[in-house]
Parts: sequence; structure tokens; C-alpha cells
Amino acid sequence: MIRRTSPIRLGWALVAVLPLVFAGCDDETVNEPTAVDPLFVRYASMGNSLTAGLQSGGLNDSLQNQAYPVLLAEAMETDFTVPLLRSPGCPPPYVNIFTQERLGGAAAPPCALRQEPVPTRINQLAIPGAEVLELFDYFDTDLIPSATDAFKTFLLGGRTPVQAAAEIRPTFVSIQVGSNDVLAAGLDENNAGDPALVTPPAVFAERFDAMLDSLDAIGSIDGAVVIGVQPLVLGTVGASVPYFSPGAAWLQFEQVFDGMTAPLNALDVALGCATVFVPFPVGGGTLAAARAKVDSVQGGLLPPQDLVPAVLSCEDAQVITAAEIQNIAAAAAQYNVHMQQVADARGWAYYDPAPVFTQLAGTAGAFRPFPAFDPADPQHETQPFGFALSLDGIHWSTLLHEQIAAGIANAIDDQYGTSLSP
Repeated sequence: MIRRTSPIRLGWALVAVLPLVFAGCDDETVNEPTAVDPLFVRYASMGNSLTAGLQSGGLNDSLQNQAYPVLLAEAMETDFTVPLLRSPGCPPPYVNIFTQERLGGAAAPPCALRQEPVPTRINQLAIPGAEVLELFDYFDTDLIPSATDAFKTFLLGGRTPVQAAAEIRPTFVSIQVGSNDVLAAGLDENNAGDPALVTPPAVFAERFDAMLDSLDAIGSIDGAVVIGVQPLVLGTVGASVPYFSPGAAWLQFEQVFDGMTAPLNALDVALGCATVFVPFPVGGGTLAAARAKVDSVQGGLLPPQDLVPAVLSCEDAQVITAAEIQNIAAAAAQYNVHMQQVADARGWAYYDPAPVFTQLAGTAGAFRPFPAFDPADPQHETQPFGFALSLDGIHWSTLLHEQIAAGIANAIDDQYGTSLSP
């Protein structure tokens, strides 16, 4: 059975407000859009939280309008309607990942709901948390309810992306899928990296093809671009998803932390951490406990001799082992092989994000493997995972969305002979 674990936690309380989301729907007359090329007259974007523009664990109208599909639509000079969420967001994005403070503060609602009037035509069809199966089927028995299911109603009124696409009959589509089919394993709180939570490549291929069959049935699509899954491991940098930190960085940081808090020894990192990846809640929680112990001693609440170090043990259930990260990376690579083969066979464009991530891996400050930081650096709080990522260590920054949009535009131009300005 395939289990989904969402990149963000919304809380089931959101379900109670679902009936309010679509109040006051607008019945405005829809005019046929125009575009720089007939291929782009009706553009639909399908995908997951990256496609939707989610950043820093939250989504709102500002972030939605910075997502790469919006930038592509601007280059296409075509109408592109986004189901915008009110500020501060649903949920509001983090403004400080360490304190867990979100935009709007404690008084902000968990979900500010949709802007009104709700448009009759929606082009941005991305659903945060979506696996490939959920682009065309919400009711398969392999799917287990997740907090991100609320977005299916908040953004698309309960329709699947394929069903919503059929209503606008797109001439061009972009498809980004696969990340959640592997990241569900990394984000699992019970056994991080669990191979059973990775969608097997053969199953992914079958579902991807079934999704395309559903799109074919619409009968209006003249072209498309398929976007591959980004590489998860980038050499010495570790992961392009710094939410998962190399354990080796923690071993190095233990010495830094001990030096900062000498003569206290408040943090111990097990040698077994050297070959694993540590999820942010696990490592960050241990670090927070160590800091609290130091504060207690320095504040006179705890005698130094009674201090017991906080231990990052890197037990298998807590971390992603080398074998598990290899399994995740191998599955994502096989997804990409299949998606590119299908795109090539159909005469569609295919965009491989690997080159831009490889380039960024060699750029200072792009990816920061937490907790390899300098507390004196002001970017420790503003860009703790690097300038390429937002404050959750998973989702792309606005700058990376711009680079991805430019790369996709080039792939489309190469395939179709168009001239999209990045």
C-alpha cells in the first residue's frame, strides 16, 4: 500500500471550514484568451506544491503569483487564472523556522480561505501534496487521507486536476509530478526513508500513463512539457532538499557547538550519523534541547554537573540511511527516464532540472546543509537552507522559480520552435 505524507502539516481543523471556501462563486462570462502563439491559447499547469508556489511551509496569493507556471504564462502572453488564497495564507508561511513563527503571528487563522469572487476558469491546477495518482484519481484505495487533501477542495473544488483541465480544454499543459512519490518516505515521522513508502517505478509508470490517457480524452491538447524530478543528492553539498541534512554536517557542528558553549557539553552526535541524512525536526529538535540545557545552566537553573547532553543518536527510524537515500534517488531517476521517454514519443518537450541544481550546488550559499551555519551570519535566520530554498528547506525560493521557469521556456522553444522570453 502507498502512503502519502505531506510536505506541510495543515491540521484537520481546516476541514471544518471547507464549505465556506466556494461561497459566492462568480458566473461571469468567459472570453476566449489570446497568446503569443496559438499553441498557448489555453495553458494549464498540473503538479504539486512546487508547481503551486508553496514556500516556507505556506501558501498565499503573493507566493502563488511567484510560481514558475505564472512566469511561463506571462512569457506565453496568455491568460492564466490562479485560485488565489487570501493573505496571510493557507497556512501562512513561516517567517522564522526556528521559532515556528508564521506570517500574521499567533492571531492569524490556520487558513485565510480563497479570494472572492471565485473565477469560473482556472488554469493553475496544482495540488500541494499530490502524487501522480492524484492528478486523475482521488479515490484509489492505495491513497490514505492526508492533511493536504484540504487543498483539493480549497483550490479546485474537489475536482482532480484532469477534471479541472477538461473544463478549460487546454491547448498546452505543463506536468510536474513524482516528487511526492519519493519524498513521502523521507517525510514519514515513524520511519524516515521507509522503502515501502516509495512508489515503485513500475507502478509510477503505469499511473503516469493512465493520467496521460485521461488527458488525451479531453481532445484539445496540442503540446506539453513534462518536468522531471529534481536530483536529491548533490555530492558534497548533500541534498538539494536541505530539510534532510547530511549527518556528517552534524558531527562537524557538534565541535562548533561545544566550542560556543564551553566548558559545557550539551550536545552529543553519535558516530553512526556520518553516513545518514537527518530530517530537520529530528536534528533541530535535538539542537533545541541542547540549547535549552545550556540556557538552564547559564541562567542558574541547572548545576553544570547535572547537565546531561542531548543526544542525536541517528537511530534508523529517525534518519534516512545511505541505502534508503539511494533507493529514493534511484526511484526518482527511473521516474524521469520513463517521463522523458513518454514525452519524446509524443513529441512533447521535457525539462530536466538536474543541470540548474548541479550549477547551484557549486554556488556558495545556494544550499546550506543544516546545521552548518554561522550564528553571527544574519542569513542564519533569513536563509537557513540557502538562497535557493525557502524557509522550510524543501520548497523553492522565488529566485529558483525564476531559474526553473527560464529553463522550461528554453525546453519548450527547443521542441516547438517558439520564442518565449524567460
